[in-house]
Amino acid sequence: MPPDSTHVDEEGVLLDNVQLVAEGRFLDAEMRAILRAGRYPSRNVDQNLADLRAQVAACAKGAEELAKMVAHFGLPVVRATCSTCRTTPRSRCAACSAC
Repeated sequence: MPPDSTHVDEEGVLLDNVQLVAEGRFLDAEMRAILRAGRYPSRNVDQNLADLRAQVAACAKGAEELAKMVAHFGLPVVRATCSTCRTTPRSRCAACSAC
């Protein structure tokens, strides 16, 4: 990020509501075009694409693990646990011996 940036666009390519995957396929060519376009194009398209692929993979793994939890514990238990995690202070969760 240039130190003299005055607007978010100057910090690099801004991805706003961009489709990354269609029918299980990473949209490589489309993303390359987006990253190369604009007033402030990406300086390292390959690295940006690797980062985006990693994020997509992490989201897919998270969805897979969440589905496993629902299958194992049931949706009501998972919902209740997620609700507790959102409302319980971190310090209390960190002190929990079961976590």
